[in-house]
Amino acid sequence: TASPTKQPTPEPTRSPSLTPTAPTAAPTSVPSTTTKAPVTELPTTSPKPTGPPVIPPDDPRHSYWCGNSWADVTENCHYPCTSGQDEECPDKKMTCFAFTSCRPPAKETDPPTVIPTIPPDPTKHAISAPPTTNPPSQAKKTTMSPAALTISIQTLRPTSIS
Repeated sequence: TASPTKQPTPEPTRSPSLTPTAPTAAPTSVPSTTTKAPVTELPTTSPKPTGPPVIPPDDPRHSYWCGNSWADVTENCHYPCTSGQDEECPDKKMTCFAFTSCRPPAKETDPPTVIPTIPPDPTKHAISAPPTTNPPSQAKKTTMSPAALTISIQTLRPTSIS
């Protein structure tokens, strides 16, 4: 540009200023390694941790259960210990037994419906919206009067075929 966008700073003076100024750090030949985290208006958050891995229902680890003896485990099924380690048992007197007949309870599902629901077959008729009793507001209105549709009987008279 032909002219500066800011006013230039005044030339330094040889005499000291009337009010003292804060000293500045002398430049160094080594760059600074101190960095500061960016400042944000809202606190930063980390993503939520993922849950524990889901063990498939047919995995043998579901048969690992805590008990005081084999008979106690098979009769009571106290606590599961899917890791196979005794430390997983809440009662330190118990042992983790593998391949028991115990299994975790089944997860609850929705109650069955009265009428079976069958998903629509996409290869057949598409399901359309139900008919409405009110026509859309943008529908064209009839502009022809019923009188214009009157047909003369003479035009419908049969003719003789020779």
